Amino acid sequence: MGEMFSFINNFYKLKQMFLFVLLFIYALFLVALVTNNMVSAEGAFLIVVLFIITYMFFVNFFALFSKNIDKHTKSVQQTLLENIPKGIMLTSKDGTIEYVNKYFETITLYKKEEVLGQKVNILKSGHHPQKFYEKLWNKIQSEGYFNGEIVNRKKDGQIYHQRVSITAVFEEDKISSYIAIFSDISHEKEILQKLKNQKESLKKQAQMDYLTNIYNRSKFDDILEYECKKFERYKENFCLLFIDVDHFKRINDTYGHDVGDSVLVELSSVISQNIRSSDTFARWGGEEFVLLLSQTTLTQSKRIANKLRKQVEFFEFETVGNITVSMGLVEYNRSYTIDEFIKKADNALYKAKKNGRNRVEID
Repeated sequence: MGEMFSFINNFYKLKQMFLFVLLFIYALFLVALVTNNMVSAEGAFLIVVLFIITYMFFVNFFALFSKNIDKHTKSVQQTLLENIPKGIMLTSKDGTIEYVNKYFETITLYKKEEVLGQKVNILKSGHHPQKFYEKLWNKIQSEGYFNGEIVNRKKDGQIYHQRVSITAVFEEDKISSYIAIFSDISHEKEILQKLKNQKESLKKQAQMDYLTNIYNRSKFDDILEYECKKFERYKENFCLLFIDVDHFKRINDTYGHDVGDSVLVELSSVISQNIRSSDTFARWGGEEFVLLLSQTTLTQSKRIANKLRKQVEFFEFETVGNITVSMGLVEYNRSYTIDEFIKKADNALYKAKKNGRNRVEID
């Protein structure tokens, strides 16, 4: 195919060159004959006539050959347009559809005769606001083209995503028509969305506790580090509350680990429903939880902690009935390292356990 088009291009160049050389040789030959008195005036006239006949023969020969080449070229071009695996649409300046190829029919489900003469908005999905189209056509008017994605509608009403290139066709420096070349990328978009969802799911799994579906220790560590850095800049008080289920080993030994897991899930739900959206609740490990109380003083935090403790105490847990929790509370101080801050909360929790459980202690 490439060799054929190369031959056609060379043919048009050689045709002009051949006719020019033919004319030049005849002229030299005639001048030589006349100059050397080798031919009479009548003979020269006959030579000129013969030249004209020969020249016209070759002109007509090349014209006929060119016509056949043009016909073949148009046939090849039409075949390419019809069979290229992309939708092609030609519209007039006012958006009337003048030509579509076979792949247009495959993508849109419209037959050629159903869209010829129709306005291009027959494909509009209603997905884009009017400003989107205004911006699109402004770009084409100013730059002569548009490359991007558009959501359109097929004949059966199905919405599909297409990647499209729209080019303005100019005649005498004025736009006369538009050519749109597009492909259906709906399947590609679905795959990308699935990959995005999988990525988000994996990210969530990496930061969520598998049992209680609250933050895990790793995610909480990141949030705590951020909160400490924020304190250095804004000096906003915050506190750390450690929460531990009292006599949890007894629950496991009496009812089994499945029931113990259920208690942890229920406890997570009770606390999650009774804290602010600005607070961060996470499972620290085993039956131990941690709550970061943002923008809160020690006095305010103790009041919140006792409220949560009582809500747990009076909640009726499935199977086990009532349980209690012990809590250790500490307010952040810029002199603390993160490890020291956590250690102080843990010490306060130990104190609550030592002093009888079901209580809040401060370090």
